[in-house]
Amino acid sequence: MTRLCVAFLLAVSLGTSLCWARPEHNSFVNHKIDSVESLIKQMRSDPKVLARFQKHFKMNKEELTAYFKSLRLVSIPDGRRYLTFNVDDKLRIKSRKLYYPAGTRIFVDKFGVPVLKRSCGNPMSYGPKGLQRTAFTGKRKQTLLPEPEIDPAEFGFPPEPLLMASLPMEADPAVAPAGTATTAPATTPPA
Repeated sequence: MTRLCVAFLLAVSLGTSLCWARPEHNSFVNHKIDSVESLIKQMRSDPKVLARFQKHFKMNKEELTAYFKSLRLVSIPDGRRYLTFNVDDKLRIKSRKLYYPAGTRIFVDKFGVPVLKRSCGNPMSYGPKGLQRTAFTGKRKQTLLPEPEIDPAEFGFPPEPLLMASLPMEADPAVAPAGTATTAPATTPPA
């Protein structure tokens, strides 16, 4: 009887570990990654992993491959909280701040901005098409492109009128405020 119980418990634990294919709960990858090459290989060969990354980074397969090739693996210099995204089985992406101790291995971009946690492949940024990019310094880097110079007349619009109310004006002594009666100053004709 005890052998049967042990066999049952072993089968249940083995079955749950086989069903739980992802390295961490709600991770973007299905198997552990240890290099940029293994990340790209898994992303290109597993449609579920590709769909997760495409939804988060808003890129196609070729764009993701090029982006991931630019990443490098580093260790976090100091322990602190990082914004981290995870994805459930229904492809719902959520984010939260998680504490990573010093030495945690992550992928960073060419600017040193954290992109993915190595152990689970979960994104730590919005990527190159996103607005938030926070480097290890904790200072935000603005990635918005400058607005182009546009001439409204080029598109058939009249130039914007100059608003007189926005300019500072000095009081004109010859103009009386509304509602007051004044006499005009006497002027003498030039001789």
